[in-house]
Amino acid sequence: MAESKDRILSSMDAEEIARVFCGIENEDAESDEIEQALYDKHDMSFEQFQKVAAFMYAHLELGVSPLTNTPMIGISHSPKKGMSCWLAKRDYTGEFIGGVIQWLTEGEKIAPASKGFSRTITAGGKPEFEIIIQKPSKEEKKKK
Repeated sequence: MAESKDRILSSMDAEEIARVFCGIENEDAESDEIEQALYDKHDMSFEQFQKVAAFMYAHLELGVSPLTNTPMIGISHSPKKGMSCWLAKRDYTGEFIGGVIQWLTEGEKIAPASKGFSRTITAGGKPEFEIIIQKPSKEEKKKK
């Protein structure tokens, strides 16, 4: 998998992850405190932690299982060009659906009387797709 600029973990982000990983609650913790906690709690330097965190970050993938049609999130590996396999994954259905709904509605609640929301996806400034989310009609609810 080729690393793109959006898949490179910044040093500041790695430090923030290390702070949480070490259980340091102070969001303004100094780098020296985080480095010492990494060494004391996990016997590793910040550089070692950063290498592991950067690898995980670069290989984090969201996908849909072709067997179950389940949204999954996990760490993947591409041993050959065009071929990717999961190293570790978990079901991400709830978070995925919730994220899509929040993105479509721009965080607004869907009012009971609302017809729903739509969002147009553009490519090159032209409409490419329209995604619509709406509550089922009373008739559709009765069918099920």
